[in-house]
Amino acid sequence: MPRIERLRALHFFTRTSVCIERAKLITDYMTKLADPGESGELHVAKRVRHYLSRREAVFHDDNLLAGSTTSKAIGAPVFPELLGLSIWPELELISDREVNPQLLSKDEIETLNFEVFPYWADKTVLEVLRTRLGKPPPMCLRLLERIAFYISGKVGCISHCVPRFDRVLHEGMDAIIAEARARELELSRGPKTAEKAEQVVFYEAVQIALRGAIEYATSLADKASALAREATDETTRQEYEAMARVCSQVPAGPARSFREAVNSLWLCQVAIHAENINMAMSPGRLDQILWPFYKADIEAGVLTPEK
Repeated sequence: MPRIERLRALHFFTRTSVCIERAKLITDYMTKLADPGESGELHVAKRVRHYLSRREAVFHDDNLLAGSTTSKAIGAPVFPELLGLSIWPELELISDREVNPQLLSKDEIETLNFEVFPYWADKTVLEVLRTRLGKPPPMCLRLLERIAFYISGKVGCISHCVPRFDRVLHEGMDAIIAEARARELELSRGPKTAEKAEQVVFYEAVQIALRGAIEYATSLADKASALAREATDETTRQEYEAMARVCSQVPAGPARSFREAVNSLWLCQVAIHAENINMAMSPGRLDQILWPFYKADIEAGVLTPEK
């Protein structure tokens, strides 16, 4: 399969870059738009939507799935609220260091150094923990700061979960937004309690975050349409047109084909990483989740195993 060979070659011979897109956009939201009086759930949901709706729609190579977790072809995203500040001391060295070098431009270094990291300096998970524990720091915190693997697992707030992707594939995010809105309205009726108020905030946050994921898909559809118009090769034009149609349907609506199902699941995974550090989020049993769509397309003759 020549396309797979090209993608493998690109992957293994493209240098890794640090991607600051998410870090910059969520910091912009927190410094310019966030309401200090809002709950943590709304803060996170709104900055996730801010990032997803404003990130650049890019197609790094000729794979047939739209969407990417970073703005770089092979990128390492920065999560400043979690572990991102650990690279602060070596921003000038990271591109040329002997072990695991990752490209970072001068402009990106300045953005992290003067805009992003100073805001989060006392707001990371580790710094909040340090404040709560007080002085002198206990042995557990001193160990935590010296064992990178442990830091990655705990201070990174890894979720270790398998999302319900099948529901998005069969119903679409619009249906989940509608359910969340209905539950929010139901809870808003009758006597007000602290528990009800907390649940209302949760359902508001669900709607906000999912709208961000849909807006990102819309941006991808628009970009794919533009690239199709610019294409001089007929095959490339058709592929971009197909991606535009896919992203116009999913993840907002239910997947109607195997291709839409795969791309919908991938866009969900991308959206989750807008909030959660980029590890330990399992796509689950893909054989079970995608089988109904695969089986239907094979039986209808619109898909072959090679495709």
